Amino acid sequence: MNAIEIVATAVKEGAHSFEYIRKTTGLPLSDEQLMELIQENEDRLQFTRIRREDPAGNRIRPGWPGVKLRGVATG
Repeated sequence: MNAIEIVATAVKEGAHSFEYIRKTTGLPLSDEQLMELIQENEDRLQFTRIRREDPAGNRIRPGWPGVKLRGVATG
């Protein structure tokens, strides 16, 4: 399976952070490489931010960089 298929499978059920994708898939891609992959496959993938909080529960902005499937790709 190529990188795009691995990422698409990892986010099939919902958006995930780049860190989650690296941990669960074993892909050794940097944030920059994942951004390139998203840009090269904009018809299928979309960049997003994943909610992030401090220990007290306060929202930290920006959130973690992440990726999700585009709506048309999930059908």
